[in-house]
Amino acid sequence: MKREFTGTQRRMGMVPRSLPAGAGALLLASVLLTACGGQKAGVRQAIADNGPLELSIMTITPSTPPASDDNVIKRAIEKATNSKMNIQWVSNNVYPDKLNITLASGHIPDLTMISDPFSGTFRTMAAQGAFWDITPYIKDYPNLQNGISKVAWESTKMADGKNYGIPGRGTRTTSRS
Repeated sequence: MKREFTGTQRRMGMVPRSLPAGAGALLLASVLLTACGGQKAGVRQAIADNGPLELSIMTITPSTPPASDDNVIKRAIEKATNSKMNIQWVSNNVYPDKLNITLASGHIPDLTMISDPFSGTFRTMAAQGAFWDITPYIKDYPNLQNGISKVAWESTKMADGKNYGIPGRGTRTTSRS
């Protein structure tokens, strides 16, 4: 089930459709800031010329109630990355169910936290094309590549040898389904 990409997504070479394991907002912020920080000047200018990148995100809320849509951290990230983030915060106790419903619907956010990159659901969806292969892009972002251990990058590869998400710093590397 391949998805048509928007012009902005193609232009940006948007990489992850999933965000495996990690600490919700903190990881999200570091990924966005790291990824954009490694861009070449021409790419940054092209993005600036086309206005903010619209990003849909689904992740676990780190607090109850979730952060307001206009909080200072979100505004700072949006400013630093020239983006407009639409974050869907989901409570930890219902996240697995919400994730399964979202994956089944085919309306997957641009960035989605996958807490278990070894789950059968994630692996099946990746094999069916629901997530983008980010392997060729990892080398273009040295801060991201070097900020996550080689073991995490290697252990979260799928059977085809490709990465379909950015492992979190806390990615489990010893158990697989």
